[in-house]
Amino acid sequence: MFGSFSLVISQLVNVFAGFFITGMLTRYLLPDEFGLWSLIMSLTGIFGGIDFGFANALRNKMSQLYVDKEKNDELIKKYYFSIFYAFVLWAIFITIVVVVLKPFVNWSMLFKTTKYSIVRDGSLLFIIGASVFSFNLAFSVSTVGFFSYQESHWNAVIGIIFKILLLAVTFVLIKYHSTFVVLNSAFLFVTVISGIISFTFFNIKRKWSLILLQSKIVANSIRKLFGKSMQFIMLQIAAIVYAQIDLFIISKILGLESVGEFSLVKKLFLVFFAFQFSFLMPIWSAYTEAVESNDFLWVKRIVSKSALYSVVIFAFLMLFFAIFGPFIIHVWTGKSIDNRIIYLLLGIFYILTAWSTSFSVFLNANNLLKKQIVLLSLSSVMLIILSIILCRHYGLIGICIALTLTSLPLAISNPIQSYNFIRKRGYRTGHE
Repeated sequence: MFGSFSLVISQLVNVFAGFFITGMLTRYLLPDEFGLWSLIMSLTGIFGGIDFGFANALRNKMSQLYVDKEKNDELIKKYYFSIFYAFVLWAIFITIVVVVLKPFVNWSMLFKTTKYSIVRDGSLLFIIGASVFSFNLAFSVSTVGFFSYQESHWNAVIGIIFKILLLAVTFVLIKYHSTFVVLNSAFLFVTVISGIISFTFFNIKRKWSLILLQSKIVANSIRKLFGKSMQFIMLQIAAIVYAQIDLFIISKILGLESVGEFSLVKKLFLVFFAFQFSFLMPIWSAYTEAVESNDFLWVKRIVSKSALYSVVIFAFLMLFFAIFGPFIIHVWTGKSIDNRIIYLLLGIFYILTAWSTSFSVFLNANNLLKKQIVLLSLSSVMLIILSIILCRHYGLIGICIALTLTSLPLAISNPIQSYNFIRKRGYRTGHE
């Protein structure tokens, strides 16, 4: 609970910092530039999430070994640094690939613009962002480490420092009229600096030095984590497609300015979705330990409460933003987005998403991934089809309808699978 509430406080700082950063950017950047900024952050952010499932597999493994951490310290260290070095090699590979492929990509089609400055800046920032987020992925193993060692409050502290630094950098660069490329590059490099600080501090806390591992040790660790990591990466790919495809479709059909507007409404809900995720992340590792210890009464109680509270909170947010959302966005950014049906439909979508996520964290913590992979993959395919059809006829409302409909399969399946697992394992071990 200490870790969860620490991360909620960190997320609160993140909200206020993001509120001011986005407000400054919408006023400083041209509409096309702001749309490009939203798209670039989404595109390059993908590289920070493609960890082939090894981060989550490592987290579950470290959480299991943490039950007897004194005995397993050396083994934990080998798994930890093996994944770190594997991610560094991956980042080097990604950097080389995006640089080589840059001349062959049709950037005008990707950004749906013929403006030379947008194409030039967007392509350059894509390369920088892909490289920076890939290297930051390696340093982010420290985040996994803090969660596994029940020290997620340090993730919160580092997150607060990062957001304050990002806010300060944005303010200074805008004050001195920095270019679009410099402004976005600063965002990216502050991100990787934060990752380096976190990685260094975690190693200091563990009294671990940066060790060089033999290639066979790295390969052996990866081999042992490979099975579950592949399931996690399949789930991640489906989740990334599902989370990002709406912006691409809007860009293709309605243009970059509509991308910026839709992303602003989504950000209102995503702020609180991030709060929910922040609260659930420390509980992920606790679920793994509780199941290992056969404490199924605690598991069932926490899973049920987290799901119930999530629905209540997001139902309130749906009504609140339907009434006050246009006013908030206007004060925040100066833009007018008055269609309240969009706020209502996105609210329903996030109620369903928050509900299914509460159970998904429990399922992920116990490597119960296969059904989620199948359903989320199907939902992603259906989202692409429905979004294209409905967006052409109903614009942004069509996108909202598509999101809501395709969120239903997981919202139904995840709780059923979770309670079935708890009941069967609890009965089998005598801890029902």
